[in-house]
Amino acid sequence: MLTWTIAKDTFLEKPWFGEGFDTFEKQFKSGRKHYAALPDFAERFPYTSGNTNNAHNFSLHFLAETGLLGLCAITFFWFSLMYKAFKCKTDMGLIVSGALLLSYLSFQLNMGLYGSQLSTLIFSLAGLSAYEIDEKSRQSDKG
Repeated sequence: MLTWTIAKDTFLEKPWFGEGFDTFEKQFKSGRKHYAALPDFAERFPYTSGNTNNAHNFSLHFLAETGLLGLCAITFFWFSLMYKAFKCKTDMGLIVSGALLLSYLSFQLNMGLYGSQLSTLIFSLAGLSAYEIDEKSRQSDKG
């Protein structure tokens, strides 16, 4: 809960643009120091890690780092890929759309976008989706 509280606090301080990309670790250290000084810290946040570089929630993470504008942009990108892949109505398009949707939903509770494995998965899915969309549009132009 401390992680989410710090992300919420950061968003409320800078709602439009956030703190900037890849700044959550700095935000967390500062927020943890602030909350640790409070007398009820142990009761409010009994299970607190020493450090983290992400909010473990897609929406809160992007709100804290990039504000409303960044969250809207990344969410638009994410859902436009899902929509375009789904709209193709091919097996690959539906698989990619479903995988992106499941990834998005799981990121609401445990998001670590800065890990190399996860980034590879996400950008691979985005690449497959873009390829599928391009192939479908080529086929419709010929037919």
